[in-house]
Order: sequence, then structure tokens, then C-alpha cells
Amino acid sequence: AREPGAHEHRARYLELEFGPFGHYLALRFHGVRRRDGEARALDYRATREGDRWRGRARVDASLLPPGLARCNAHAIHGLGAARRYLSAVPAPGTATPDFHQPARSEALAPSLLAALAR
Repeated sequence: AREPGAHEHRARYLELEFGPFGHYLALRFHGVRRRDGEARALDYRATREGDRWRGRARVDASLLPPGLARCNAHAIHGLGAARRYLSAVPAPGTATPDFHQPARSEALAPSLLAALAR
């Protein structure tokens, strides 16, 4: 997501979804909820152990939106009544996270921004 205050209709962002069986989805957006295409293949691997899983993804810097300076992370766990919605930077007053709110994000660490600029 771009810096806060960016016009949401022009905001560019990348949505990455990862699953426990090695499946993923990478979508580009230009404007809130305005899909602008799918990103090419990612290097993603998932491992499962009992009822837990761990995923590791390598995202090429060329897939990231220009001027990237902020991010957010969301998760959905469980089924039915046990389903939980989590968000690192939740939108105030909402019971479930809205994944398409680029203004609701946190600044990336300067060291990460420097690494992305290389």
C-alpha cells in the first residue's frame, strides 16, 4: 500500500493468499477492490505437522507495487463457529478484517525498504 492519504481509487497493492497444501493466489489491484491481474508464479512451500502448518514464500521484488512503503497481514483460521479473523492492523469498529483497505497499514522497516531498493 502507498503512504496514508493516498487516493484509494489510485492505490496499488498486491494481495497474497497462502494455504496449508502449497496452494496460493497472488492478485494485483489498482484502486480498492479493482483487480488489475494475477501475479506470475511464486516460490512457495508449505509443510504440515499435525494440526499446524507453516508456509515460506519468496516474492520477487518486481511483483511489488511501485513506491511500496507499508503493509498489513490478515488471517482466517478455523471452520464454522470456530472461525477466527485476525488482522495485524485492524480497521476500527469491524468484527472481521477488510482485506481491501490499503490505508490501514503499518510502515515497513527501513532495513526492508533498503533491501527492496537493491
